[in-house]
Amino acid sequence: MSATELERRVTDVLNRRAEEAMNTTNTDERLVELLEKSRAADRRRSRRTLIGAVVATAAVTALVLWATTRGEDRAQPQPAAPISPKQVAAQYLDALAAYDIPRAESYLSTDADLKLWDNTPTDLDGWRAAQAWNEAVDLEMDPRPCQEGATVASTTDLRCPYVFEGLGSKELGLGPYHGSVYLVTVRDGRVVAASDQFAYDANGYSGEVWEPFNAWITKNHPRHVDVMYTDGGGSQATTDQSITLWHRHLIQYVAAKL
Repeated sequence: MSATELERRVTDVLNRRAEEAMNTTNTDERLVELLEKSRAADRRRSRRTLIGAVVATAAVTALVLWATTRGEDRAQPQPAAPISPKQVAAQYLDALAAYDIPRAESYLSTDADLKLWDNTPTDLDGWRAAQAWNEAVDLEMDPRPCQEGATVASTTDLRCPYVFEGLGSKELGLGPYHGSVYLVTVRDGRVVAASDQFAYDANGYSGEVWEPFNAWITKNHPRHVDVMYTDGGGSQATTDQSITLWHRHLIQYVAAKL
């Protein structure tokens, strides 16, 4: 008798006992106990079936691998082709969009020329703080395909547009906002320059999102204005304390608006 057939019979016996218990003693506790045993038997059978399927799949995979690799003339693995400047820029921006900062940083050259939203040069620490601020205010960047420009002496300039949401715009039914572009320069597989050309005026972001939030902060948290902004409301500060306040007050702002 196979194990599957035996388990089926055990399950049938348990089910019959459950019916007998209900008919003879009418004891709910006994019925529950027997049903749990029956379910346990079903789970054990299902588990064994799953294990059998996994083992069978592994065996087939091993057989296919053996069949494709046996013999002295089997194909040798080919080295990975170097990625293009366009791929480097795209992967760099994808990492930024996912806030995978270590991965994004891995694409930067050691002396990369980095510029922030207002075209202000920054060092690596300033770049990291800017990404932390972006994440704190729920900036969602949707990179679009990069367009290659001039290539001179293995250095390629690329123009990479993106669409964004942020500062509660999605929750408030505003946006998305178009017109922003990353200007990226790639040399020898590394990003040697990146400038965030952040569009905020003509696309409506300033009037719909930035200015209303600034007015709400000024009215409800005036003592925090000088911590959160560097010039009374024109530009954001990216200190640890400022980033914490931006995130906290953004949640409060969206709740108040809704």
